[in-house]
Amino acid sequence: MWEEDLKNLDTLSLFSPPPLLKGYMYGPQEAHKARNSNRLLAIRLETNKSCNLRCRYCYAQSGEDSAKIADFNNLKRII
Repeated sequence: MWEEDLKNLDTLSLFSPPPLLKGYMYGPQEAHKARNSNRLLAIRLETNKSCNLRCRYCYAQSGEDSAKIADFNNLKRII
């Protein structure tokens, strides 16, 4: 029974790249185009070091712990 399913499998879908989330993830062509036209694709502001995901590889756990939160007026000025 699984042999029939295997025959019907679209092999092209096995090698298709994953979908990109519009406005969040970018392909190489879009990244090159933005770089060449001096355009930002995204901006990320970290307002504090608070995170509860505890990823083993994360750099946020290194260095001095800070409970400071970015000032709203400062963030407005940066943007």
